[in-house]
Amino acid sequence: MFDAMLPLLLAACSVTPPDPAQTDPTGTITDPRTTTTTTTTTTTTTTTTTTPTGTTFTAAVSDTNLVTLTWSIPGAAASDEVYVFDLGPAPARCAEGPPDGCAVTTRVPRGGIHEYTLQAPDPVTGEAYLTVAVSVTPVDPPELTVTHATPPLLDAPGTVAVDLYDPGDHTLSWDASARADLAYLRLRTPQTPLFSDGDEVALTGELAVPADALSGGLQTWTWSLEACVEPAAGETPLCSERRTVSFRALPGLLDGDRRLAVAPGADATLAWQSAGNLFYVDAPTLGIGAWTGDHAWTFPAGELPPGVHEVTVVACVLQDAVCSNRHDQPSPVAGLVAYDPNVPDGAFVFAGWHVADVGGQPMVASTTGLVARVAADGDAVAAGEPVFAMITDEGMHQSLVVDDGATWTLDRPWTDDFSAATATAAWPYAGVGQPLDIVLDDQGDAWVHSEFTRRLFHARADGTGEALTHPLLQRYDPATARYVPVSPYANPLSGASPSTTSAAGEKVLVADDGTVWASVGGRYVGADSPVPNHARLLQFDPQGVDLRSTLQDDRYCVYPVPGDQGDVVGLAVGGGRVFFTHGWDGGLYVFEPRPEHCEPLLDYDDPAAVAAAALQPCGAGETAADGCVQAVPLEGFGAHVTLDPVDGTAWVADGFGTWLHHYDPATGATERFALPPPVGPGLSIFQGFPWQVRVTDDAVYVGEYADRALVRFDKATGDMDLLAVPYRTEDLNLHSIDVSGGRLWFTLANETAAPLDPTASTIGWVDLDDWTAGAPTGVIYAGLDEIVDPAWPQRLDLDHPSFRGIDVDDADAHVGLASMRRDEAVVLTLR
Repeated sequence: MFDAMLPLLLAACSVTPPDPAQTDPTGTITDPRTTTTTTTTTTTTTTTTTTPTGTTFTAAVSDTNLVTLTWSIPGAAASDEVYVFDLGPAPARCAEGPPDGCAVTTRVPRGGIHEYTLQAPDPVTGEAYLTVAVSVTPVDPPELTVTHATPPLLDAPGTVAVDLYDPGDHTLSWDASARADLAYLRLRTPQTPLFSDGDEVALTGELAVPADALSGGLQTWTWSLEACVEPAAGETPLCSERRTVSFRALPGLLDGDRRLAVAPGADATLAWQSAGNLFYVDAPTLGIGAWTGDHAWTFPAGELPPGVHEVTVVACVLQDAVCSNRHDQPSPVAGLVAYDPNVPDGAFVFAGWHVADVGGQPMVASTTGLVARVAADGDAVAAGEPVFAMITDEGMHQSLVVDDGATWTLDRPWTDDFSAATATAAWPYAGVGQPLDIVLDDQGDAWVHSEFTRRLFHARADGTGEALTHPLLQRYDPATARYVPVSPYANPLSGASPSTTSAAGEKVLVADDGTVWASVGGRYVGADSPVPNHARLLQFDPQGVDLRSTLQDDRYCVYPVPGDQGDVVGLAVGGGRVFFTHGWDGGLYVFEPRPEHCEPLLDYDDPAAVAAAALQPCGAGETAADGCVQAVPLEGFGAHVTLDPVDGTAWVADGFGTWLHHYDPATGATERFALPPPVGPGLSIFQGFPWQVRVTDDAVYVGEYADRALVRFDKATGDMDLLAVPYRTEDLNLHSIDVSGGRLWFTLANETAAPLDPTASTIGWVDLDDWTAGAPTGVIYAGLDEIVDPAWPQRLDLDHPSFRGIDVDDADAHVGLASMRRDEAVVLTLR
């Protein structure tokens, strides 16, 4: 939205390149809900709040979506550059000069609150930021309904789950004929290019979605509809938020929650919906691998020992004695069959895994799937004869938790334990990204870090907020007559081009000195990628001063991470050191931050400048004390890192699910402890995908993202204990954890765009004393989907919450949540 506005601002003004010594490309964006008059004035943090006498900056809306910005700066020279910006500087100077005033116009494509900032020169204060916000009446989104020729597996708000083997026919319909103000509707289909607007359709209509449009495997297909008002022919239309319907193909749908507690001495029955007529039930810990034609399976009580048992049900449609999703593996030569003992019958395998050999020649699985042996071990087969088959589609999964000693209170209303809740959306939302991590400071403010972001979002305790743009060097581009930032990152959204937007924002924290730290970087795309991927560590000082004489927001300090293809995940600060992890190289890195390391305007478009950055890797015999980045080699995938409150040592989770690492910076010693195997099938090579880690005086706690489980490591005994967390739907993951007030808090996030249950994302906690005593108790809440920013009430219907990051303040009074799909910071007040 804002990027589209900047060329219009420039086209209306006479633009010349400003003197770099006179420019500041960043500014504070304050929450427009604090705006009570047409014009508001803010200043940079200085000793005075005086603003230029007589300076005005106003905004007005007319003709549906036309925004007119007007300013006047008495006493300014005609040569002075004036910046009007939101996501970056747009140098603008009217032909008649700033003293006489200037007006530019732009049309906005969406309703809601739009905010603009003017950076004005001032001889007394150095500079001042004047911020205006206007409210554009939004267009109501259209209704989009779906009807089915045959009932789908699931018909949830915005999501229709269809059977992989019989997706059925469906019809989308809409009727906006009674809305006279509408110019047209725009429909996006699964074939609509990513950055196009979709096709115009009539105000009343329908669209057939036949079964063959939903074929092709386990995929999601999305249709969306938006209503648009066109103020005049050729003008930018004002459009509504999109209503969407997503169809998800599933191999069937199990009844009940995905992780079920089974009472000792009770039977357990699994039931499912599926178009299949033959099912393979696989429960390795129960010794069961059998086919059934029923849509249910009962495990008798006598066959259910205590523990967690993962059950997989694979469906197929039996046709001529061959399953519809079966792929035969023929023998390359004649000879005797010998199966790999590490791949048991009925196991799920990954592409390229060795499964059998015939006559000394290995046979490997051609695709992920379930091994179904056609020939027995030791059989003689002819060349070309099937040896084993692969049931190639994913199965339905359910965990049976039998007498594991844990007691859970499920679906507890959140209002039972919390007295209040606030939700604050990112204002302005453009460039903020998708909330990922959150931290609460000692003032009760929330700091939110995001994926796909150029900004750090700050939500104050009173429900207002600001979005703080990351500093980047600005280069003048004569072709566009504007300043553009350099591009440090590799970003999936920008394809083969470098990006100004970080794709990763895994960690934000508040250090002991009150500064806010955040890790940003691109996504690792391989060592041979032509796209540079430079990670950066941000330090923001809320009490800092932004000086007129510099080219950046001086409240930010930026530490460039050395090297290319960096994928920073974990970040911890303490003891005068900064600790961070690179995901794919498995290492932990340590440095002592110094003023000369702070380079917010490093020219990432110049390889020589990057190579000459002040912060460099340590050489032979050097350590972090020498002013360089010290590498601590660790085995695995470097996930999150945290510091021990007892001795300041570092604990690192291995994302591959193998190790919990421990590093003592005082001695340089490292040690590792084997993590328990995952409860479920894991996530590819990541197993249970251990992710976040927290430490108390007596234990280390790890949250396993894919396994939806928690691990407790006793520092005194070395014992590991894994606790399976109940969860409702297959598309939930255990995203984040925090420890406070004797509880281990966690989030269950639904990061998919088409959730099976829009209300399923939630939070919960485990009592640490009870867990230490061997009888864990815990709570999982319900109803958190009802909390929404009052300035965006339509989010309740348009988007589901996805609670990812979590932080509990030091007073154990508030719980902060980063809500992804609704782009909100949610803060709950404990009773």
